[in-house]
Amino acid sequence: MTDSELKYIWSVPKYLPYVQPELTPEILEQAQKQIDYNLPDKLVEILKIQNGGYVRYKLAETLHEQITGIGPYFLSLTDFDRTVS
Repeated sequence: MTDSELKYIWSVPKYLPYVQPELTPEILEQAQKQIDYNLPDKLVEILKIQNGGYVRYKLAETLHEQITGIGPYFLSLTDFDRTVS
């Protein structure tokens, strides 16, 4: 996907319960520290356009139809438990 196509990745209209507030550098830095992982640049670029929500494009191998954003609402990338039992 080219950079110019990224702005068209999101489904319209937005499904507001999955959209987080605007992604700021401070929120991104705090989230990456919390999950102890630096997110891929393309994902960050997509989340700067819209911070979470349903996408127009799907992978045939998966049932996922949304990208989880970063923020205070459910569901956030920082909500996942990284411990493995």
